[in-house]
Formats: sequence, structure tokens, C-alpha cells
Amino acid sequence: MEGFRLSARRTTGGWVRPGAVLAAACLAASAGPARAATITEPFARLELEGGYDSNPYLDGRGGDRMGRVSPDIGVVVKDHLYRLEAGYGADFLLYPSLVSHAVVNQRADLKLKWRPARRWEAKLDARGTYTYDPVGLAQEGIIPIAGVGQALLVHADARVSWMAEQNFRLAATMSERAVQFQGGPGAIAHVPGLETAWILSAQDEVAAAYRLEVFRSLGGVAYQGSVAPEVRAIWRRKIDRRYSLELQAGPALWMGPSSTSVVPEGAATLLYAHRVVDLRLTATHELALGALARPGLYDSLESGVVWRAGRSWRLTADGGFWRGGSLPSGDNAENGYMVGGELAYLLAGGAYVGVAASRFARLDDTPGNSRDLFGLRVGWEVKPR
Repeated sequence: MEGFRLSARRTTGGWVRPGAVLAAACLAASAGPARAATITEPFARLELEGGYDSNPYLDGRGGDRMGRVSPDIGVVVKDHLYRLEAGYGADFLLYPSLVSHAVVNQRADLKLKWRPARRWEAKLDARGTYTYDPVGLAQEGIIPIAGVGQALLVHADARVSWMAEQNFRLAATMSERAVQFQGGPGAIAHVPGLETAWILSAQDEVAAAYRLEVFRSLGGVAYQGSVAPEVRAIWRRKIDRRYSLELQAGPALWMGPSSTSVVPEGAATLLYAHRVVDLRLTATHELALGALARPGLYDSLESGVVWRAGRSWRLTADGGFWRGGSLPSGDNAENGYMVGGELAYLLAGGAYVGVAASRFARLDDTPGNSRDLFGLRVGWEVKPR
């Protein structure tokens, strides 16, 4: 990748002769290829918000003024082969009338992209949230469970791929989902998988994937374990430089404690990336571990957009509809939706001010199952390059 150029250059010690440069070049070549230096970059963010929450407990007992302090810190370590990003943050929430103490949610994430060799690539995306009490649990969109306050939620995806030939790729995947309530139910889902992909052109590739979903209980007995092997056909297309589309479909064989059933699954993802706008649309119908520590058949339709209007304004918005029912039929389903957004004005030095609002609601007759939040935000962030 690097070449040497012969020339006579003036230095403080005199002239450097071309022969000396050639000798130095030969020594450098014999020592092996030069390695890029490792770069370490910290990043940080601090956000303050004051506003109103109409239903902090998600049980209809009433609303309250809300204050939030959210610090985040992290570090990026990278060179020409890998990029490792690790971060930690917390939300300190204050409800003067309803809660006598500060509510704390902690979160951490770890991301890795690594190319150990020309044909190999590895990726890891893991994140976890730990909350101390029912209000903190409700902040994650989970209706509090009687007698349960502390909870741990973990979500991790890993992938190692090998380009066997110019148009043929093999990959091993692993997903972990875990939900643990202190003094209550808990569950974990292990999902190992294998994928083979054929690259048809610069725009299209098709793949076949096998995954084995293994659901197990943690702590208290929430349910008896179950297993669900699944096969999927996948089509990925780069529509142009900005659009990309992925479609998945296939059957899963759910083998529960008392029955076995074939469950059709599918997923679709559309991405749009531009200097001004980023857009994401996803739709799924699949088996998954729910936030209440039990597997179910879930439908979802989600979208998110980031719009950068010049250098001074940023608009972010997202929303979704979810439906979760019992396996294998999807009966006894609960439906809900969420919409939210933020409009921020970007100041100098990484500072910004903005307004934000969101609404969460379940579509059933349960009283007190909706929630509205709005507030004024002030923040500051330092981003890695």
C-alpha cells in the first residue's frame, strides 16, 4: 500500500542522499508492512430535561412534573483493522410529588467491528439496562409487576463471516436475549445460527439461514423451556447508493412443553442514508422473548428518521406498533404503540437545546395504560471522529 520515493532532501544535519533513502527503504521493507497506529478517542454526553409525565407508573395513578439528568461517557479504540466502542450512561429521574427519591436507570453498550484478515469480518453489538424500581421499569415501556422493582435487560448480537469465494460467503451468528426481575420471573433466549450467501451482483445477494432458538427460565419458574429451530430465505438488495432492502421469510418449528407447531416468520427492513436524512422502516412477524420474560409470537411495525436541516437544526422522530400473543397461535394478544420526536437547535461547541414529546399506549380496555411525556432539553456532547 505504501511506496517509497527517491529524492534529495535538506535536513538539519545536511543533505540526505538517494542511496541512503534506498537503504532505509530496504530495511523498512525487510521489517514487514507498517502498522497503523492505534487511536483512542473519548466521547461524552450530558443531557438535562425538565417537563411533565402523565403516567410515571403506567398504572393510572396520575402524572407529575419530571426532571432528568443523563450523563454518558465512553471511549473508541481503533486502527486499520478494528473499531471498538464502549459506553456507560445513566438516567437520574425526579418526580417531586409521586416518588420520594431519585429513580436511576443504568445502561451500557459495547460495539466491535474487526477485520482480522482480508476475507474475515467480525461484528458485535451488545447493550444492557439495569433499573432499580417500578418507575424505572416503566421508563423501558414495561408495566411494573407486583412485588418486582429491580430488573436487568440484556440484548446482544454477534456475527463472524468468511468470504470463501468471490461470490460466496459463510457466516456464524449468535444472539442473546435476557430478562431478569429480582424476586420474580426471568428468562433467556440463546439463538445460534449459520448462514450461506450467494452474491449475484453488486446490487443483489440471496442467502439461506438456519437458527435454533432456545428459551430457558431464569430464577423463578416463569415457564417450562422450549425450542424452535427455524429456516429462512433472505434477499438483500442495494437499490442505489442511498437505499437498501432486506427481506426474510421461512418457517419455525416451535416445540413447547405440551405441543409442537409450525409457525411462519418474516421480516422486512428498508434503509435510506443521505447527507441530510436517514430513514429506517422495519416490519416483523416472529418468535421472540418478550419484555415480561416469556416467549411469544410478536408483530411489529417500526420507523425512525433523522433530518438535519443545515448546520443548526436536527429533527429526530420514531414510532412503532407492537402486538404480542401467546405461542403458537398468537392468541391473547396485547397491542400497543409509541410515537415520539425531538427538535433540537445546535449551538457551538457540541451544545444544543430542544423540545421533545412522546406518547405510549396500549390498545385495550385496561385503565391507565397510556402515557404522555413532553419537556425541554439542554445538552452537550463530544463525539469521536
